[in-house]
Amino acid sequence: MTTAGLMRLFFSLVILLVVGAVVFLYRVAPRGGSDASPVQFTHSNFPTIAHKHNDSDGFGYSGATVFDANGDELPDLFLGSGRGAKDRLLIQTRSGWETRGLDASTGHTYAVLSVDLNRDFVPDLVVSRDNGTFLYINDGNGGFRDATPKDMATPMAKNSVALALAAGDVNRDGWVDLYEGRFTDGRLSRAAVADNPGHAGKNRLWINLGRLDAQGRPQFRDATAQAGVAGCCNTFAAVLVDLDDDGDQDLALANDTGPVEVFDNDGHGRFQKRTTGLSGYGVWMGIAVGDYDGDGDMDLFFTNKGRNIPDFLFTGEARNGQPFSGDYLLARNDGGLRFTDVTREAGLDNWGFARGAAWLDMDNDGRLDLSLVGNSIRWPLSRFLPHPGRLFYQYQRGAFVDVAVAAGAANAHYGTSPVIADLNRDGFPDLVLVNRKGPVRVLINRGNRNHWLGIRLRGRDNASTLGTRVVLHLKDGTRLTRQHIAGEGFMVDHDNELLFGVGRRTQIDSIRIYWASGKYTRFEGQVLDRHIGFVEPSDAAGGRNIQLREPMLEMLKKRPTPTRKPLQCS
Repeated sequence: MTTAGLMRLFFSLVILLVVGAVVFLYRVAPRGGSDASPVQFTHSNFPTIAHKHNDSDGFGYSGATVFDANGDELPDLFLGSGRGAKDRLLIQTRSGWETRGLDASTGHTYAVLSVDLNRDFVPDLVVSRDNGTFLYINDGNGGFRDATPKDMATPMAKNSVALALAAGDVNRDGWVDLYEGRFTDGRLSRAAVADNPGHAGKNRLWINLGRLDAQGRPQFRDATAQAGVAGCCNTFAAVLVDLDDDGDQDLALANDTGPVEVFDNDGHGRFQKRTTGLSGYGVWMGIAVGDYDGDGDMDLFFTNKGRNIPDFLFTGEARNGQPFSGDYLLARNDGGLRFTDVTREAGLDNWGFARGAAWLDMDNDGRLDLSLVGNSIRWPLSRFLPHPGRLFYQYQRGAFVDVAVAAGAANAHYGTSPVIADLNRDGFPDLVLVNRKGPVRVLINRGNRNHWLGIRLRGRDNASTLGTRVVLHLKDGTRLTRQHIAGEGFMVDHDNELLFGVGRRTQIDSIRIYWASGKYTRFEGQVLDRHIGFVEPSDAAGGRNIQLREPMLEMLKKRPTPTRKPLQCS
């Protein structure tokens, strides 16, 4: 090629890159309404912890969970770390945070759950790493011991890691079962692998046998084949949630370069795959579960690669008749495991790359909003033009607008997922942004004058709160519904307190609790702007349909005095 030809080629490439950058910026720039936010977030003085990411790790993501590790009714934080670094447990005190290492940390930590595994009503930890899934039993004071059973301690299937963890009582025996969503090891993974089952990890369902061995370790059996929930593809996220209000927990999967999957639980731990027709092949990553439209059932939101990366890089081996989708997916639950794609109507189409997602009512107006974080560290332009994450405010029923920048909640780092918790106990949800390459960011919600209610549940066994549905009925006829779920988002687990915002309303009609065990609690009383708790009724109290005028007083009590001051950290 002549010198002139080389020059023309060079300038053509420069023009192409400039045009590509302009298109990239256009597609990921904040759109309409980002100049107004109903609330503001401030950065907490949180201990600076940068996740140690090494490109040789393949997947560099690590998860987190917020839970009360030591029983003092203050939310604490567990953070996973990369290979060569310890996981961190941060205990919140009245004066700040105490940092502890989890000595058993080896390898690279991925997904994290906090659930009660041994029926002592204390939250334990489930942690997936590149060398297996590990269980840690809590002594009640925030001290943990390794209690991983032999079967689960066995190294994972060759070239496979568990990027997703979900928990529930799928066979309704009162013991917590676990589901692993697996993925081909990131060091061997290829981006474009659509419709190639040979390039996928094999998911697993572990049924809790309801007994402990001599060392106090919970015992499980692999029931994947019997249950029919192996999944079709590499799985980024999994969640066990009651989607059809029949009292058992169904399964939803976000698959990489494959379709999303929904499985219907028959109540005995056997599942049937449902054809939803919701999505084509996509890079489905995070799952957020919530009743965004206020009709009482759980809707699903899935993150995707977005529109700032060309589709052709991910279509892989997909054939004609297997459409590819790059947009997010908002799946409205119409009942009976029927869903409608309302992404475009909600204004959630044509945005940029996102991994983790979570619903929250950031201004306590009674409508759920949506937090997203993520970027694509492997996409070259993302290294120079990272987008700030999204905070979608539901300004009217079913319509969203991004207010991340205006709210002070933008995150320029390569994010993994948001974690939702009321860290300072003022009744407003705060944000913990877990980042792949950069510091963990804690954003404290400054709130407003809207009213709220925080509810914690305690079952008669360790599993009866998972899948439990709480409905807050207000005097004006409004119904607000929450469900207790473990393992939602992307590799993270949110605080198990159920937060309700009610706006300027001041009158409650009733609180109705539909326990996963089939029991029923009804409470009538004015308890707004408080953190309260309910204990599941005992069998002796009247069986399956129990109606209580007063709550179980041993759990109904005011929590620590709320404060609007940012958390002070040592």
